[in-house]
Amino acid sequence: MSAVTQTGEGRRSPTRVLIEPWLLPLVIWGAIRAINRWAFRHLPWRFTVPFFAILAGWFLLIFPQLTLWLFPLLNHSLLEAAGFIQQGMLAASPVGNILLAFINIIESVFILTFALCGTVLSYGIAGEIYYRWWRRKAIKIEPPAPPLPLLSSDEDIDETNPLYGYERIGIILSGGGAKGAYQAGAMQAIYEFLERHKAHHRVKMIAGTSIGSWNALFWLAGLIKGEEEGCGPLKSWWSKVDVETLISPVKYVPTRQNFILSNEPWRESFRSLFGGKNSVGQQVATEAGRQLLRHAENPKAKDSIHFYFTQSNVQKARLEFMTNRRNLNHVGRNLPGSKPPSTTPYDAKRGAKDLDDICTGVFSSMDLPPLFEYTPIGKDLFEDGGVIDNLPIQFGTEIEKCDLLFILPLNASFEEEDINKKSVIRRILRVMSIRQGILERNAFKMIYLYNELAGLRERVKNYEGTLLKIHHEVESLKNKVTAQDILPLVEPLTQMLRIENCLQTQSNADGHVEAQQLSDEERGYERKHKKVSVFSICPAPELIISTAEFWKTEQAALAFDHMYQATKEQLEKQFKELVSSDWVSMLLVDDKGKVECLSNF
Repeated sequence: MSAVTQTGEGRRSPTRVLIEPWLLPLVIWGAIRAINRWAFRHLPWRFTVPFFAILAGWFLLIFPQLTLWLFPLLNHSLLEAAGFIQQGMLAASPVGNILLAFINIIESVFILTFALCGTVLSYGIAGEIYYRWWRRKAIKIEPPAPPLPLLSSDEDIDETNPLYGYERIGIILSGGGAKGAYQAGAMQAIYEFLERHKAHHRVKMIAGTSIGSWNALFWLAGLIKGEEEGCGPLKSWWSKVDVETLISPVKYVPTRQNFILSNEPWRESFRSLFGGKNSVGQQVATEAGRQLLRHAENPKAKDSIHFYFTQSNVQKARLEFMTNRRNLNHVGRNLPGSKPPSTTPYDAKRGAKDLDDICTGVFSSMDLPPLFEYTPIGKDLFEDGGVIDNLPIQFGTEIEKCDLLFILPLNASFEEEDINKKSVIRRILRVMSIRQGILERNAFKMIYLYNELAGLRERVKNYEGTLLKIHHEVESLKNKVTAQDILPLVEPLTQMLRIENCLQTQSNADGHVEAQQLSDEERGYERKHKKVSVFSICPAPELIISTAEFWKTEQAALAFDHMYQATKEQLEKQFKELVSSDWVSMLLVDDKGKVECLSNF
């Protein structure tokens, strides 16, 4: 028997091992479960059907032909090169056994390569078919023409109003994917609360990260409430949300690109709701889009709201943002004695002047890696703002100087008892969940420090007048007592006055004081920020819908209603208590409606 015959019949090829009869039922069952779980549930079926049809054609028709043609040719070439065809008896030689094992390895590599190429090719062809001919169109919502905000006078808010005394109200919206349905429900409850207490005109800013930026658009455009109670455009959008109307698969070339999906369907939803450039490059805005443009074009108007959409600069590894504010140099520095840098401390901002700018800002904020392509703006590349800061509280405190913030996190409650110990993917997702939760809780810790420093400085300044009187009295006693008796009393008081006047005594040639010249106590004393009150509410496990589950349309609507009812109830019950407390608290709402107050961050 020849060596070729022995190698062809005497050994078991990898292809035969793959189709052992007893393995076939297990392979089929596992494939069906994987297809149902990860394909039909996570991807549009209009994409999944052609994808698996093309993939089946590859493995049933092309793949066998490649293996039947290539493997004999490969075996013959390797054996002939090694001289075993002439020598015969391959298995009897130690070198032949090594060569046989090497051939098996080569065949396995080719099998995996063919399988990968077929999968990638099927994905790209199915994505092209889906995008060009079979995908669903953007979510159609026919919103009513949003009314202009009603500007109430200060006389409309008296001391019995729970919002009495608050001059600058801000909205902070975190990222969280499909959990944004919870956030949207809470937003509607807050909107109605402000409307009921005639305080809409005191909302001065809104900041969002990722899905929070998308939800912020509805607030800015006046699309929270509709003509019927509880049935506004915001709820309508979340009640119709579906993965097919948000994302589209794209052709994928390994080592040539680092993304696998397109958010073009979602951008079409933006254009359907708000407008954009038409085929000849002209800006065409819907009624809701014109409301958005009012904020972008006239940020200094009395009823305008400043907006901030965060984004992560990939090259510079820093948080940047899109805003309608023209010049942030006028933002009062928290430490006014510090010398301003050569560029504005907020130089990471980009101005939004039209709908295209707003669209770019929102979708760069939602550019979740590695699903979507980087968003290019100028020479820089951007991705999801949640990569760096998932809860942009600093825009409500340091920049806008708000005295009341409505903060809507989505990840601050991340405890989980049932930990999966088998899945690598679930372990990675768990690490990401913990990271985002920690980022959000750390943001609340910064509010604590912000408020504690402001409270301490306020108390010190309340004693200032008394200390001055004591100082003058002590100075008047100098002629009646010796210097040795008075010196221990005068020195501490003189030090206190030196802190108060440090800006005048340490000015440099430009009229500024270098912050580095001041001690910790002096810097703390000279800061100008005031305490901020907080109302915050967050969904708690078990969740009705999680971050990636945009295909759960019914659950998104349930999550919206669930958080709307919980927020509405808690605003009436606990608003005054929570915002007037010295402790910053967050309300956690589980799927049963049970509410827990978290203040230990």
